[in-house]
Formats: sequence, structure tokens, C-alpha cells
Amino acid sequence: MFMSRSWTIVALTAVVFALGLVPALAHAQVVPGLPDPNAPYGPGGLSPFQPGGLTDPNRPYAPMSHGGYPYFYPIYPYPYYYNPWSGIADIVREQGQFMMNQEMARIIREKAYQEFLKSQKQRVELERWLKATEPTYTDIQRKWAAVRLSRLTEFATPAEINSGRALNEIFGDLKKKDLKAGKIEEPPFLSEEVLRRLNVTVGDTGANLGLLRRSGSISWPLALSEIADEKTRREIEVLAQDLVDQVRTTGKVDRIKLKDLDVHLQKLRKDLDAKALKMQFRRYLQADAFLENMRGVIYALENQEAAVKYFNYLNWIKGGKTVDELVQYMAKEGLRFSNATEGDEAAYEAAYAAFASYDITFHVKTNSGKQKKTPQPDQ
Repeated sequence: MFMSRSWTIVALTAVVFALGLVPALAHAQVVPGLPDPNAPYGPGGLSPFQPGGLTDPNRPYAPMSHGGYPYFYPIYPYPYYYNPWSGIADIVREQGQFMMNQEMARIIREKAYQEFLKSQKQRVELERWLKATEPTYTDIQRKWAAVRLSRLTEFATPAEINSGRALNEIFGDLKKKDLKAGKIEEPPFLSEEVLRRLNVTVGDTGANLGLLRRSGSISWPLALSEIADEKTRREIEVLAQDLVDQVRTTGKVDRIKLKDLDVHLQKLRKDLDAKALKMQFRRYLQADAFLENMRGVIYALENQEAAVKYFNYLNWIKGGKTVDELVQYMAKEGLRFSNATEGDEAAYEAAYAAFASYDITFHVKTNSGKQKKTPQPDQ
């Protein structure tokens, strides 16, 4: 039964297919005024390549019709598009072009990356060159130190001289030199009086015993003489002188007396600041400088090493010394110049002139000795 049904379906399908082909296989009727659609090549059955056909110049152009279709279309002048394989060829060609474009993009990307690496290499080389040519922090400091030394050697101001800055700058330059190698025949000489008024200390603590280098009374500024009575001033003088004598003889300091001296000086500072607006500015500066120098005395007595080395220096300068001898002694003992106290300004000016002259002469001599002689040709 199943086989009979299958054959029935096949038969019906064949009938329907046959009925559909019959009209297509039948000859179409010729429409008056139109070309014969049943002609194998064109109207009148003429081939376009036969005499009288479509290629005949004496025959008007008549488009070819297609069999069984009532309408007709002219022959396309480019028969290439009638090739059934042209679509596949286009796909293959476009696929190949796409793959070529991809490879070209990879090549361009690789070239761009190579150029990027070249730029990175050039950037690294530029940074290395800049670092090699850029002065270091040490070079900059060395340059500014040389500029500062040159200025302070030739054009130091009175404030820089009296503060000891100019002397310390020149001294710092000379102690790094070999003074024996560039020894000057007649170095500047400093008398004992000048050397005694040069205040030396250890380190940068502000210690200064210049006010108490001589036994006896202290020269008080006018402003403090008005603020503190004679009894108070005398107590301060006695305490300070006892402490100095104690350090000079025993090398030790009585801490109780040192504290009492500090209390007296703090009270003077408060009284001076309270009356500062009612006194002349010049007097205030003199009193302020005096109290700062007395503060230096406190620091020197607290630092017993500074006090001992200061008194040793006073013993060493007897008879006067030359600049090179003073430089070598201070470098050996670790001393440096402190600020000038009242009455020491002339001594600091003389010492500065001697140090500056010695430093300039020393550099001229050593630099001339380093100049290479022009080689002479062999005889």
C-alpha cells in the first residue's frame, strides 16, 4: 500500500511538471509589428553574424528576443557579464585582494613599530647625552664656591669681614692646598696684637670668648648701662671672669655659676626688648650685639674644648705669625674664625687683607707652575 501511494505521488508530480512545461515549449504567436519571438537568433530567423542579421549595416538594429518570452532585450555589448563563472571569479579576486590588504597592513604596522623603536632609541641616546653634558650638583656647587671665593677675596663687604665669613672662606680654600709645594718666599706677617683680636672657635656653634680675652671690666654698651644697674653689671663681670679663669687653669667649668650667668643675661634680654621702642635704633643694635657676644661666651664655656683651644691659640700667637703658619695651625687644631667683638674690626680688616693677598699670590704661582712648556724639536 505504501508503494502504491509513492507511485501515485510521483505520477501526480510528473503530470504537474508536464503541464507546466507545455506552455513553455509551445511556439509563441507572432505579434504584428514585433519581431518573431520564435526565431532562433532574432527577428526573421537571421543570425546576428549572418548577412542581413544584426551585423548587417543595411539592416536596422533589432534587438534579440528570448524564446517563449513576450518581451525582448537588446544584446548587452559586453558579453563578459553573461559568463556564469564571473561571480565566482570576483569573489576569489576580492578574497585575494582582502588577504593582500591584510598583509600590507601588517607590513605597514611592523614598519611603524620599527620607527617607534628607532625613536625610543634616539630618545634614550638624547637623555644619555643630556645627562653626560649636564653639570652635576657637585659641579654646580664647586662652580659657585669658586665664584663666591673670588668675590670674597676681592670685594668682601665690611659686614662679611667682621662676621668672619670672608676669612673662613679664604681659610677653607688655603687649608685644602699644599702650602709647602707652593710656598711663597715672603708671606704676609700678622702681629701678635692683630692675632689676639682674631676670635677663633671650634665648629659652627657660635662660641666666642672675645669679650673676656682680657682680665678686668667689660666694656658695656650705653643702652645696657641704662637698663642694668652697676651692681648687676658687676655680678655679671665677676661670674664671667671666674668661669674664664677656671677654664684657663683647670679646663673645667662650674655649672652652677654658668647657670647664674645665663639667668642674668636672659633678664637683660627681656628688659632690652621691653624698652626697644623707646631707645635709638643704633643703641639697640649695639646692645643686641653685646648680648649675642655674651651668648657666645656661654656657648664657649659649655663647650670646654672650644675654650681650651682658644686659650691655647692665645699662647701660640706670641711674637706674631705668618699667614701660612696660621693656616696650618688652625687646620691642625680644627679651628675657624668667629665674629669680631667691639674694637676688633681693625684687626679683622688687616687679617682679611693679608689672607686675600696670600691666596691670590698662591694661586698665581701654582697656576703658572702647572703650565706645560712647549716641547722643543730634537736637535
